[in-house]
Amino acid sequence: GTGSRSSYAGFSSALRAGVFDGVRRVACVRDVFDRAHERPTLSDVLAVVSDDAVAMLSIIQRAPRQRLVNEYVTRSSEVNGVDGGSAAGVSVEPDSITSGRYLLRRHDVDLVQWLHEEGYRVLPCESASALKHIASQRVVPVQQS
Repeated sequence: GTGSRSSYAGFSSALRAGVFDGVRRVACVRDVFDRAHERPTLSDVLAVVSDDAVAMLSIIQRAPRQRLVNEYVTRSSEVNGVDGGSAAGVSVEPDSITSGRYLLRRHDVDLVQWLHEEGYRVLPCESASALKHIASQRVVPVQQS
């Protein structure tokens, strides 16, 4: 992701360097609006709880602090229709950004929307301590988005 402790330049450098080689899809979660010092990384606001559920701080689930997702796919994935991609929905990024390896498939998608579309349930947490508790216990409460 990109935010107060990382940059888009660093992410695009990782794409160019082949850090994600062998991965057909890469999602970059972007903290464009919040940039709070107490929530500098994705792990401070989101935790995987199970195969189909994530816990997320409520404060970042809506404007003006929501996170956005840019999703990239490999050129071969897009050509072969992997992961439901369609050529019409893909914009070509300049080769200087991805060295031609990846295409930008989706841009500025709300993180909660993206997670739901990927089949994840989102468990809202009101505090960082509640997020850490759910993540450590792997407890899936009834309330979810």
